[in-house]
Amino acid sequence: MNEAFSRLEEYNTVFVWVLEKNERAISFYRKYGFEFDGRKKQWNLGTPVSIVRMIKKRK
Repeated sequence: MNEAFSRLEEYNTVFVWVLEKNERAISFYRKYGFEFDGRKKQWNLGTPVSIVRMIKKRK
């Protein structure tokens, strides 16, 4: 994640889409300062699943 942040340093906002029920991934991104922004989509991965957007804003 540190490498990704260094490559994206010119951006003030970074976002990721995460499977809504993937608590492990959500916990990982929270540790790096990402928060939910309320956006949600349905994706079809053979069966419909919900994905949610997490955003990190940098100063």
